[in-house]
Amino acid sequence: MGFKCVFNYRVAGVFRLLAGSATDVSGGSLILAWTISNRPAGSVAIIPNPLIGNATFVPDVTGVYTLTLTATNLDGNSATDDVVITVEQGEAPEEIGGTISANTTLINRISNPALPDYIASSNVSVNATLTIEPGVLIAFAENVSLNIVNGNTAIVANGTSTEPITFTSQGKTNGLLWKGIYVASGSALNSFDHVIVEYAGNSDFNFTGEDFSAYI
Repeated sequence: MGFKCVFNYRVAGVFRLLAGSATDVSGGSLILAWTISNRPAGSVAIIPNPLIGNATFVPDVTGVYTLTLTATNLDGNSATDDVVITVEQGEAPEEIGGTISANTTLINRISNPALPDYIASSNVSVNATLTIEPGVLIAFAENVSLNIVNGNTAIVANGTSTEPITFTSQGKTNGLLWKGIYVASGSALNSFDHVIVEYAGNSDFNFTGEDFSAYI
């Protein structure tokens, strides 16, 4: 008996184990079962749906896990195959919600461009010069905004064609929108270049209407 399976890719901490196309070499059906045959010390992780081909697995501690897939045909013959998953400690995004009262530079902290470098769980009020380096991704909670609050403050957000700066929503996969960016500053330092603003517009800004006010 032989079988093929495709497995082991990670989405937000969840490993999806794909063996849905596994078949006996004679074309017959197979009974599939996933087990954790080796795990790091302290782990109590389980495979919640081990008897289906497209199972999921969420590791609970760092270390090396061996997951074994057993396929049994209708004659009772079985074969196994292993997938080894190594889990390392990754960097978590940094919270920036609240007031920024000193000149601050946000750097590209996390190498994966799809993951946020910073999150804003509450409105961000900038009372200084905020500089954002190329490649930075900031994810905002629902209806949260970035506010450059007066004429003495500034935002300098200059990305590049290969490393744009991205302002997005934490809940975009669920259709949740953040509010947007409000600039109440006429500073010559203000700059947006190669910037992506997406999944914003949850609600309108109540701005003053002065000449230097703008919102995105």
